[in-house]
Amino acid sequence: MRARATWHATLAASALACAAAAVGCPAGDRPSAGPWFPSAAPFEHADSSRSHLFAAVNEPSASQLRGQSIEVGVQVAENLPGIWNLATRGPGELVALAGALGANTGSAGGPFVAMLDADSLREQWRTRLLPPGTTGEWNYPGSIGVHANGHLYALFGYRLAKLDAASGRVLAITVLPTAQRPADVAYNGFVATADGTLVMKSLHRVPGCTVDGFRAVMGDCGSAATPPSTLVAVDPESMKVVSVLQAPEALGGRITATVWKGGDLIYAPGQDFVHRFVWEGGRLRRDESWGPVPYRLEGQATATAAAAMGDVVVLQTNALPSRTPMSILAISQADAQRVWRLQPVRDRPGSFMPSMPTVDPDARTVFSFDGGANRLVAVQFSLDSGLTELWQAQQSSFSFSALIGPAGDRVFISSATDANGLFNYERERVVWREASTGAELARGPWEERGAGLVITPDCGGTVYYPTVGSGKLYKFRLRKSGAAADSSVGPAPPGRQR
Repeated sequence: MRARATWHATLAASALACAAAAVGCPAGDRPSAGPWFPSAAPFEHADSSRSHLFAAVNEPSASQLRGQSIEVGVQVAENLPGIWNLATRGPGELVALAGALGANTGSAGGPFVAMLDADSLREQWRTRLLPPGTTGEWNYPGSIGVHANGHLYALFGYRLAKLDAASGRVLAITVLPTAQRPADVAYNGFVATADGTLVMKSLHRVPGCTVDGFRAVMGDCGSAATPPSTLVAVDPESMKVVSVLQAPEALGGRITATVWKGGDLIYAPGQDFVHRFVWEGGRLRRDESWGPVPYRLEGQATATAAAAMGDVVVLQTNALPSRTPMSILAISQADAQRVWRLQPVRDRPGSFMPSMPTVDPDARTVFSFDGGANRLVAVQFSLDSGLTELWQAQQSSFSFSALIGPAGDRVFISSATDANGLFNYERERVVWREASTGAELARGPWEERGAGLVITPDCGGTVYYPTVGSGKLYKFRLRKSGAAADSSVGPAPPGRQR
């Protein structure tokens, strides 16, 4: 089965532009995270600390785009129903987790992994993940990542799969622990610790609920209590569960892992508190020396996930709609009593952002959307001054954003909707901004809505963006206006390597 690719602008089919290194882009100003494959985007949020800083993608920089007339070419792959997120394994290798969004999966037959040629977007192989005859299970998106060992790992429902990247062959599937009827349990994403161990946690829908996808946790099944989440550590080689820990409450958002002061720490926002766990000696445990930290103001909704940024972890509230303005918080990793809070958007009545902030640990900057309030905000953090606003722009988005480029010259990539704060929009476009000032550098054409999914950058000015309803994957490509069709912003492309 192959995805159909079409051009919306004149671009060469060889527009993949990575450095000559066989594993992907040139190294940025920082080394790649250890547990992940050294490609442009091996993990959904760049690294386990969920910074969204794709440090290996160091071109184009803001200075390369500033003052230039930039065109954006668009290439589309279809027949990827229920597409959720993407990862790159090297030049020419783009892998997608799809069939993972409940009612949007169409005839996909449940979750599947597909490898696409990043040049043409033609499908190389497709592997369905659910055992034959499986019905009635909650189809909720997990994630896909490329481990440092080169294998693909896909999380779907209450199962974790290990796949061979060359052939798509399933090497192993591990059934994860469930605290209630398995059909009502999903593990929504994983991270990797410094030693490569995969850690994930469970999410539960109300027993008897038949609503699929996100709607099951957005009030469609009522507000009945569900069991506390289960944290699970899996050895990526043997695929054995090596540690299981019950969380103190149900954890709705995704977990975040970071190394701080030599320790492997895992953060997770719950309904009212941010919790910290430790990976040490081959087991998970609660960190009794830190928190839990209360983080919501009255009327605010919960956070999606935390991002680690140096001495602090950063999060924002209102992952569900709220009338109370959202807060951006920074919590000290050293002292849970030190919490800094800023409410940068107080002039709009509605607030909603199902995604999470993007952070630049080098510049100590936080980029935060409030899609419900039609605002994009950049905030600076320091231990002395706390959180202070740098710039603000009128832009509505509900999707995960990304940072590329070298330190001090970053480009902030995000989506923009056409509905000024309303979630029921029809069109969306990608926007490139100078991270330090917010100045717009380029914008793509209006396309179908992505609805809260992950923007994934690749080498040389390429950005991938999946759409939730149509099963389309968009590939956006920057080039200077009036340049030759094969001229792009960024380094020259090598031949395809496998």
